[in-house]
Amino acid sequence: MKRKPRRIVAGLLIAVGAVLMVMAPETWGGLLLIVVGVAVEVAGIGLEKRG
Repeated sequence: MKRKPRRIVAGLLIAVGAVLMVMAPETWGGLLLIVVGVAVEVAGIGLEKRG
């Protein structure tokens, strides 16, 4: 993947992860959303660093 599209995808993944973490309710389902949000952000950061 070229550098610019990879940066765009990484930025979107980081943004989606942040939104998931902010919108997670204080329930077990919310905990799952937090975990998914962190995983998505880590994937976005990893994609950014790989370039």
